Amino acid sequence: MNKIILIVIILLATLGVVYFIGPRDATVEPADLTEPTETEEPATDESAETVEPEEPIKNEPEEIIAENDAVNGFIQCLANAGVVIYGSSTCPACARLEREYGGYEIVKPIYLDCSGLGIAEETERCRNEMKTRYVPEIQIKGELFDGWGSPQALAEATGCQL
Repeated sequence: MNKIILIVIILLATLGVVYFIGPRDATVEPADLTEPTETEEPATDESAETVEPEEPIKNEPEEIIAENDAVNGFIQCLANAGVVIYGSSTCPACARLEREYGGYEIVKPIYLDCSGLGIAEETERCRNEMKTRYVPEIQIKGELFDGWGSPQALAEATGCQL
């Protein structure tokens, strides 16, 4: 009997059912295991002049703003084309797909969390609209999209510019 329980636990872990995932878009940095080294204190010379930067530092460079506009435009185009991604906050493949788009906040307009842990309306839509009951599931205008829903694949399938 113990062997059966052990096999079931291993099978569930292998299938990803037993999976812990932290907050969305959280990055975990590896711990620094090196020994601390002594650092020199900077000299505090009161006669030293402070140099003002020639141009004020911008919080967001123009390239990032333009890139965000392009990504948001792409996601809006996918939404207009009827793309819906059904996923789950506990699904490793869904987390990978979210990262391909730049994170949950970016893909959120076309993403429904079907884990039952999110918004009740989303969970109800998942029950009513999903065709396979497996996540991630991608539909375009109610039709099941066959294949991985990468930005490139959905751009090709919908004609949206990436």
